[in-house]
Parts: sequence; structure tokens; C-alpha cells
Amino acid sequence: MNKKIILAIQILFFPFLFVGCQQGDSKQNNTVIQEEIEQQQPYNNEDKQKQGTASDEPSKPMEESQIEPEAPEVKDEEENSSSLKLQKAVSGTLNIRSIPDHEGQLVGTVTNDQEVLLFNGKFEHGYGSDGAIHDWCYITTESGISGWVREDLVTADGKSVKSAMGILQYYRKEVEGTLNIRSEPKHDSELVGTVESQYEPLKFYGEIGTGMGSDGQMHEWYKITTEEGVTGWVRSDYIWKEQG
Repeated sequence: MNKKIILAIQILFFPFLFVGCQQGDSKQNNTVIQEEIEQQQPYNNEDKQKQGTASDEPSKPMEESQIEPEAPEVKDEEENSSSLKLQKAVSGTLNIRSIPDHEGQLVGTVTNDQEVLLFNGKFEHGYGSDGAIHDWCYITTESGISGWVREDLVTADGKSVKSAMGILQYYRKEVEGTLNIRSEPKHDSELVGTVESQYEPLKFYGEIGTGMGSDGQMHEWYKITTEEGVTGWVRSDYIWKEQG
């Protein structure tokens, strides 16, 4: 074949050969890239849940060094800061009993006149060695002994315990005749005393009870103490509060 004709044919088809080569190389490159993609670990929803995102990443447990220690419980000053401070008001030894009764077990004694007895306002009444009913105070000594002492055998800065508590009020008999004083706030309890005079002041320290009266109805009862020292319960509607 004529060389000129062959040269013309080569010039004519050369661009198509060049484009074909480029497409072949591109296909090969795409194949390599695709293989690289296929070799990577697929990123599916399960992986997303494991890895989390900025908004749904599960919280990690804090290391011990990161955990702030709990603040210590703050108590109202010392528990005994609001207690009334008592001292024994008798010469000799003051006995501390396990129950508010003279026959209760002896759990401790107070011999020092200056020893502080902490009292939180818990009263009970029981028999004393004189056979009469007395109010008893539940106290705790400086050495940690707790028990009952007779209220009339201790003092609070020279005052009676109840007076020092600031709740003393005075009442007088409201009804004609005799006012009965009972051992408990109910009509059928033991009679411990009477009030005859309408002018006798009755000391009331705030202790109130509820019980049956002689009329078969429920009434409010006040625990009072007479001038002679008799302590017991009277119906509140049988007495009136002295003003001033």
C-alpha cells in the first residue's frame, strides 16, 4: 500500500485510539478505587450505635478520680444544742432510773452539783420514794448516761424545769363546788386531788390530753399542778385562763 495512504489513515484514526486508551485507563483506575472501597469495613447502623454521635453518645462511667465525694451531711449544730441544761437541786446524790419510777433500775448517779444534764423536753409521771406521783425528766449526763430523774430534784439556772421551758400559764377553777384532779385524762381514772377554792392558781405547762368525761362525751383535758404540788388532769371546760 502507498506509504502516503497509510500515513493518512494513521493520522485519521489516532485521536480515536488515544480516547480509547484513556477510557481503558479510567476503567482500570475505577476498578482499583472500587476494590479499595470494598476492602474497607462497611459503616452500618450497628457501627453507628456503637460509636455514637455528638448527641446520642452514651455516657461513659466516670473514673474514681473524677467522681466528686459526697458532701458530708450537715447537721443542725449539735443535736444537744437546743437541749435545756439542768443541774441537780438536792444535796447528796441524784439517782438516775431506767424508768420514771422510784423502783426503776438504778442506771447512774449525779454527785457533782455543777454537772450538766441535757434535757430535750420528755416528761413522764411516776411514783417517787415518798409514794406520791411526780413528773420525771429524761436526761443525758455529760458522760453519756441516759435515764429518768424526778423533775423536782433538778433545776435550770435556779428555776424549775417547766418554768425554764417558758410555757407556764395559770388557770383557775371555773365551776361551782369541787374540781376533781385525775391521774389520767379520763373521768374513771384515779382521783389524786381536788380544788375547792376558785382563787387557787393552777399551773399549766402545756400538756393536753383527750378523754371521756362524766357526761359520756370526749373532752380536752389539761394537766395542772396545784399550789400544794398535786399534779393531775382536769377537764379544760372546768377551768379558765388567768389573764396577765
